[in-house]
Amino acid sequence: MSTYVIQGLAYFATHPRLWLTTLCPLILTLVVAITTVVVLFSVALVPQAEGLEDAGVVKWLSWLLAVMLVLVEIFLVTIIYNLVIMGCYQDKIFEQVMVARGFKEMVEDEE
Repeated sequence: MSTYVIQGLAYFATHPRLWLTTLCPLILTLVVAITTVVVLFSVALVPQAEGLEDAGVVKWLSWLLAVMLVLVEIFLVTIIYNLVIMGCYQDKIFEQVMVARGFKEMVEDEE
């Protein structure tokens, strides 16, 4: 079994310079997640519950299903945002690791 993941996490944990690079996208993702929770629960919950009631679902079940639907929507928005944003930062982290390991000329050649 490969231990590359463990080695990568250990390298990341022991090099605080990399932490600053990941701090910005993590904070932005957290802000997007919190904003999504507030907006979707305040805007989308009631119409979804009413739509389910209109479709013939029992009132208590329609509210339960509406909450579950909103939670899934929050999850999807956060995951999609994270996948789009983290792609940019993965390259920066990779370049920083290459420079720290002594391969600065390889990184400079690609630019």
